[in-house]
Amino acid sequence: MDENLELWSTKPGTPAGQYMRLFWHPVYVAENLKAGKAAPVRIMSEDFTLYRGEDRQAYAVAFRCAHRFTQLSVGWVEGNCIRCRY
Repeated sequence: MDENLELWSTKPGTPAGQYMRLFWHPVYVAENLKAGKAAPVRIMSEDFTLYRGEDRQAYAVAFRCAHRFTQLSVGWVEGNCIRCRY
């Protein structure tokens, strides 16, 4: 593997990845994220689930649920929380 890979890669644990995670980045068009809906998104080589709760606040959480490891974006939004399909 190329030794210089870590200088430009934004994967977790790389110098560039650690540096870029210090800042806010636009990752999704806000008007496309409707209340009660979830969307999968890939940000700097990591997968996340974006959703908008009843309070109209946008949230970014892990891509998969902790107990069944299913994709959270196929679950549903209850209040300001997201539930997996199980």
